[in-house]
Amino acid sequence: MPAPPTPRRRDGHPAAPACPRRRRRPDSPNPLNTPPNPPPLFFASDRSPGSADGAIVEAKRARGPEPCTGRASRLQAPIVKLTGHADAVTGLAWSPCGEHLASCSADRQILLWRPFGIGEEEAAARKEGLRAAAAEAGAEPGGGGPPVDEDEDPTAPDCRAALRGHRSGVTDVCWSGCGGYVFSAGADGTTRAWDAATGASVRTMRHPGKTVVNAVTAAPRGDPLVATGADDGATRIWDSRASGRRPALELRPTDERAGRAPVLSAAFLGCGTLVAAGSLCGMIRIWDARRAEEWVSLTGHADAVTGLAVSPDGRTLLSNSQDATLRAWDVRPFAPARRGLRAYRGHAGSFEQALLRCAWSGDGAWVAGGSADATVHVWDAQTRAPKWRLPGHQGGVGAVAFHPTDPVIASGSADKTIFLGELTE
Repeated sequence: MPAPPTPRRRDGHPAAPACPRRRRRPDSPNPLNTPPNPPPLFFASDRSPGSADGAIVEAKRARGPEPCTGRASRLQAPIVKLTGHADAVTGLAWSPCGEHLASCSADRQILLWRPFGIGEEEAAARKEGLRAAAAEAGAEPGGGGPPVDEDEDPTAPDCRAALRGHRSGVTDVCWSGCGGYVFSAGADGTTRAWDAATGASVRTMRHPGKTVVNAVTAAPRGDPLVATGADDGATRIWDSRASGRRPALELRPTDERAGRAPVLSAAFLGCGTLVAAGSLCGMIRIWDARRAEEWVSLTGHADAVTGLAVSPDGRTLLSNSQDATLRAWDVRPFAPARRGLRAYRGHAGSFEQALLRCAWSGDGAWVAGGSADATVHVWDAQTRAPKWRLPGHQGGVGAVAFHPTDPVIASGSADKTIFLGELTE
């Protein structure tokens, strides 16, 4: 039988052989021993129908805003206030799907919120479960048994879980790329991985000398890597599948003086091969994790860099500093030597508000930064023009986070509250 003809390109040259697809062996370790794409899970309340306390119920992915509401988002109101923390709110992070918001605080706990409520289906099922429980108990209408709130608003924000385990204040929080895990950094010298479905602490990454951990960030895709910045001046990269006793990589400047400057912020670039770290000395260092060496350093800030955020397209790095400026940097591989692009001014920095974070909107059109003047400042990312100055907090605003798709911004303050605001032109 004659051999099949060799495939050729249009120019006549032989085509390159197809690259075989790599498959994970059945016995190979899966990141944190979980499915690669876990379904979105919500915590059931104590009154969930037919389930015990702490049971898990699976929910459908929430749809976009209903066209009949005339609103730009699914929030219950244009401005929503969340209370529940007993101390300053230090970090905020939306889940990749946008249905959950994680907040951390100096009160040593992480709260998981459903800002858009439980939905009409779950609210109806909850009421049916309560009625069934009352009937089984033989309760008469209006008598004993669990109360049924007939006027419960399914769009009201709901706090679904409190994650406790840190022995000191929690300084930062982030989600894994798949949305199944929450990572938190603490002043107790640990970084913890939490199962977002069960609320259990599944990994504890311990830093040498119990140094304060100021920042945590997770690789958006690829291996389940976590980067942290600490007071001892080191940027550490951890494999969240490992035991957590030792980091996979420890990065520190060769200059002894610079190596002692605390790292206050961190952010992964691209698929996780580069990690940026902002320090107390005002310098941003971008490390190549594959070669364990410094790739480039960014100078321009005159004070501590307390927040870092990568644009949705991965080309620009945003930094917030105590010098009262936000700066945008070109982090493409072959960018010009002068990587500084723009500076945003108008907010305030102070020593009382130590860590001021920053954020990009989901479409990359806006940038926002925390400020010590108790307001949230939002700028146009391209023109640097101020868009909004959002009041309401009674203390310095340290944490800001844009919703991935809806025009909603979340802010956390030293006044122990979280505000959700709907942004409209």
